[in-house]
Amino acid sequence: MTKEDSHQHEEHPAATAFAAVLEAIAAAAEDVQDDEAELILRECHQWVAHLTKGTAPPVTANAVHPQRDWEGAKSFAVQIIRREKDFLTTRIDDFRQMIWVVIQGLREAFRDEQTVDDEVEAHLDHLRTVAVSDSVDELRREIVDTVAVIGRALEERKKRQRLQLEDLGAQLSRMRGELLRAQRELALDPMTRLYNRRSLEELVEKTIELSVMSGQPACLMLIDVDHFKSVNDTFGHATGDRVIQAVAGCLQKTFPRKRDFVARYGGDEFVVVLQDTELRDGDMLAQRLLASKGESCVKADDGTPIALSLSIGVAALQAQDERGSWFSRADAALYEAKKAGRGCVRTTGG
Repeated sequence: MTKEDSHQHEEHPAATAFAAVLEAIAAAAEDVQDDEAELILRECHQWVAHLTKGTAPPVTANAVHPQRDWEGAKSFAVQIIRREKDFLTTRIDDFRQMIWVVIQGLREAFRDEQTVDDEVEAHLDHLRTVAVSDSVDELRREIVDTVAVIGRALEERKKRQRLQLEDLGAQLSRMRGELLRAQRELALDPMTRLYNRRSLEELVEKTIELSVMSGQPACLMLIDVDHFKSVNDTFGHATGDRVIQAVAGCLQKTFPRKRDFVARYGGDEFVVVLQDTELRDGDMLAQRLLASKGESCVKADDGTPIALSLSIGVAALQAQDERGSWFSRADAALYEAKKAGRGCVRTTGG
């Protein structure tokens, strides 16, 4: 690279600001476009590397690009934002249509009931007219006819109401299923299929409430991938993604219980919430996680093996803890693990 090229690729505020915008776009994509989020994340990382380090942009991913492709980065950002807008608009329209179908069904039901009521009312009016006449035979016939109409109307109404309730129940069941699926997708990290940070924060609040009411113990485990930035810088983001996925696999194997909540906290950080778990058991499980990472084999694109190293901080929930203080103590334990040389566990509380 020439001296001029090197100068062109020096980081400056515009590149840093644009890179931050792309990172924000990538984070938003995780929440709304599960089927494409991983690709968007990868392309965002490539554009960030291009703007800040001078690597090739995604569209010409071969050699070092001679200058920053600002127009390409802008077009990419605009395209992703438009796709996210279209995705959300489509999802909202789908829910709106489902609700409209239910409303239409209710409207039809009320209209049908009104038709039957009008028929019965007409017979009753005629019966009242006949009742003041002198014809007993006509009165008797009208009574029989009116009773038959009312009986038939009641039977049809019961049948219709049963069918309408069944149809309404099916509609509501479909809506509930769609909402649950949407909620589940929004709760997951697209790369690892672990829970995301938003879901984690809700679960932590519920765990604290449960502990206050029942006295049940709980542990918060904060896990960090050691030297992860070096992996990305040396081998690229694709290898870094494989490392993240390998750690996620270790977490899922180590914590298979339904009440163990495993989440990706962000970047190379993971969190496990262990309910009904004393600190000594949380420490034991953290040690088991360190042992299990050796079973995972990650290789760079050139075949270089990547050794996984994790630092873990475990904090037992204490009576005065809120979400912020519980996380702070787990983070302090994680810091102690890193200060002790990384690749180890440190605990606090309990």
